[in-house]
Parts: sequence; structure tokens; C-alpha cells
Amino acid sequence: MAASDANRAAVKIITYDQIRNPYQFLKLMEPAFGWMTDPRKIAKWRKTDARYRSPYGFALQQGRNVLGFVGVADIPARRLDGKTENVGGIFAVATDPGHCRAGTATRLLERAHQHFREKGYRFSVLCTSQALVARSLYLKLGYQDIDSVNATPRAYRYYPEKKVRPSKQKRQPDRDRIQLIFDRDLKHRTGFASRIPNWLEAVMTQRELKPDAVIVRRDGYAFAEPWGDALFVSEIVADNRPAYQKLLKLLVKRTKRMLVIGYVQDAVLAGILRRQGFFFRKSRHFTFMAKPLVGVSFDQVFGNRFYLSGLDVF
Repeated sequence: MAASDANRAAVKIITYDQIRNPYQFLKLMEPAFGWMTDPRKIAKWRKTDARYRSPYGFALQQGRNVLGFVGVADIPARRLDGKTENVGGIFAVATDPGHCRAGTATRLLERAHQHFREKGYRFSVLCTSQALVARSLYLKLGYQDIDSVNATPRAYRYYPEKKVRPSKQKRQPDRDRIQLIFDRDLKHRTGFASRIPNWLEAVMTQRELKPDAVIVRRDGYAFAEPWGDALFVSEIVADNRPAYQKLLKLLVKRTKRMLVIGYVQDAVLAGILRRQGFFFRKSRHFTFMAKPLVGVSFDQVFGNRFYLSGLDVF
């Protein structure tokens, strides 16, 4: 058998855990996403976060080389009837630059869809960008933009440059208080308003957040991280108008130049931000997409109240 024939015969789909040389995975991720993640960190994420435990993803392997990868996750989502079911999450779709346009991503995505169907999942979902070439592939494979999510505006406000008051918080945020507020204030929402039991620990670990990235009050909380000269708020949830106002006051104290609220999904919060001089932008490169895997539509199951914040983007 010729060497080229042997190589073709060696092409197969394997799971992430079957990749023997972690360098092969890392050299695939770096050109695609610009990051080189230590496999030990991935192992730590998977140990903490049940959504990514098994099989984590599928790779197309040829001999010793990894030609492509598609990550898979098991993500709980609340339905219109209040019950929770898992949807299949797609992430880290990457193809070796030397093997683009050869059907690698399509083959791996179809394997991921098969995996989700075997688990009884009705939907596959992903987060991508309208600027990425891959979006056309997702559309071809049956993914649809979820307008009720993608229309969620982002809010911005500039402030005169000032000295930032450093946070002195070193204690871990109150997990039970955050969960109570989250469950109480998002009980009317579908989608990722249902989360794994230890989601706070999981998100703190995966994003390497320090305790001072979270502000927790009796009636509200916010996750906020420096983003250049801006402070980016990935999630803010509060019981009422005064609670939002107090949280915003604390966030402004931490803001160097600009405050960005990533997802403004609450009408009360939106009204406060408008009165405080924030400007809004609905259009964004980010887009959330879903593919029905059986004969039911996304809107039939989740309606137009699907919740997604910056903490849920995968």
C-alpha cells in the first residue's frame, strides 16, 4: 500500500481523550483562536464543570496529526413549561489551516449532532460571530439565528478619567446568595436561566476570576472585569430599581473610563441606564444559533424569553 493510501486509511474521528499528544491539540487551537491552553487547565475545567466532562469533543485524526476539532457540551436549559432539558453545546470549532475546505468541520459537526441525538437532545446550540466564515457552514447545516437573544442590547457610558477605587474584597463571593437572587429574579425566563448546581465555582475556575470580580448585595449581584480602559459587566441581576441603582453606583466607582453592560435584558435596568445617559447598541458581531435535531422548533420549546448572559457564552 502506498504511503498516501495509508494516510487516507488512517483518517478517523476520535474523542478528545484519545488525543495522545497534547501538542497536536494546542497547535490546532492557536491559529484558530490565538490561545494555547495547558491541557491541565482543561482537565481542571472538566473536573469542576459537569457540562464539559465527556467526551469534551471530537477530533479528526490522520496518522499522528489532528486535522480538526469540535467541542461538545451538555448544557441545561429551562423550557416554557418550567422544566429543564439538556441541549448540546458546540464550541472550539477548528480546522488545521492546511486542511481547510476539505469537509473536516462538516464531518465533525455531523458526528457531534449524532452524539447529541444519541443522548436524546432536541437542539444543538453555539455562539459564533457574523464576521466568521464558519457561520455560512452553520447555516448550511441547519443552524438558525435566535433573534430574541441576538437583539439583546449592550449599553455603554463614558466617564471622565479618574482614579479607580481598588476593591479590597478577598473573600469568595456568597454562592448561596447569588443563587437565591438568580433563581428568584429569573424564574420567568427560559434558556440558561437554569444552571448546573456549582455554576459559580465552574465559571470562577474557567474564567480565572478573582473574588473582587463579583459584587454581591442582599438584593442583587454583578460580575465585572477590566476590559482595557473599560469595566465590562458580564451579568447583573437585581430584585428591583433601587437594587440596580446601588449596584451601578458601586460599578461606577470601579470604572476607569467606560462602563459596558454586556446584556441588558431587564426592562427596569434598561430604563435606569437610559436615564443615566448610557447609549445602546443592538447590532453586534456575536450571534447565538440553534439547530433543531428533531421535529420541533426552538420557539415552541423556549419561546422569546431565552436567557443568555456573558457568563453563559461558550
